[in-house]
Amino acid sequence: MRTLQGVTEKMQIINPYELKQEDLPLIVLTDDLRSFFNWATTAHTKGNYGHIMTMTEPGLYDSMLFSGYKRVPIKAYDKRSMIIKFWSVKCTPEQAAALLAAVKEYAARPFWKRMYDPFGIVGQLIKVPMIQSPLGEYCSELVGKHIRKHIDPAFPLRQSPSGLNRYMTTRPDIYTVKGYVYPED
Repeated sequence: MRTLQGVTEKMQIINPYELKQEDLPLIVLTDDLRSFFNWATTAHTKGNYGHIMTMTEPGLYDSMLFSGYKRVPIKAYDKRSMIIKFWSVKCTPEQAAALLAAVKEYAARPFWKRMYDPFGIVGQLIKVPMIQSPLGEYCSELVGKHIRKHIDPAFPLRQSPSGLNRYMTTRPDIYTVKGYVYPED
């Protein structure tokens, strides 16, 4: 067992390939132990996670990558260096359907309307969050926008992945830890 800001949770190991539609939606945090960018993000934010995304359909993550927002097979994150945390989101079937529709709509946009925002990352690094590209978003900003609009109106918009993780620990009425994936060696 581990304690995080007063929250005690069992470290439930899960197999993401076995998740079913009734388990969704999930908010997914990752920590790639071999990624320089992940290390820089977690060091700067003093957190444990460098990326956040959603899972709205079995077998797919909805992820903002450097190459833009995509729905990618979970195999893309099936690495021996990857720690993954899954948060269950308490919502109505209508809210889950609205989130899925929003994810699909965003993924179907032309490339230039679903780009990653490197300027926003620079703004976060120098603590001037208003520095952003009007054409792009970064992972935590996009997850925040979707969750806030369709499920939790108080969900923070401009937080790091670890900041959003900390927020979810304060709202056990909406978010519960579903489980983790840890690398095996």
